[in-house]
Amino acid sequence: MTWQTRASRYVMVYVVLVCALVGLRYGTRDIYPTLRDLRAERSELTLKRRELDLEVQRLSSAARVRAWALENEMIPFTRSQKEVATFSALPSESLTVPQAEPLEVKVKWR
Repeated sequence: MTWQTRASRYVMVYVVLVCALVGLRYGTRDIYPTLRDLRAERSELTLKRRELDLEVQRLSSAARVRAWALENEMIPFTRSQKEVATFSALPSESLTVPQAEPLEVKVKWR
């Protein structure tokens, strides 16, 4: 094999590699803009989530819930009428505790 044949083979291998790399880059040309758009969308969604978290905290504050309850004619516990009730004792036969059986352990040696 002469040096011209070997050189032409190397040139052909490099041309095939260059074509493969250029084809791969052409096939993935839209990945980077899409990735950039997704990162921007992610940052927007993160900001929106933070705003919504703050709004939930604001809307569910104790003062706001109390104001809503009063607007809907709910009575606070401190102003509600309390009634005293008496409870009768349970019959003693219903309170029997079952007797615990003694623990038995069997050891078997092999």
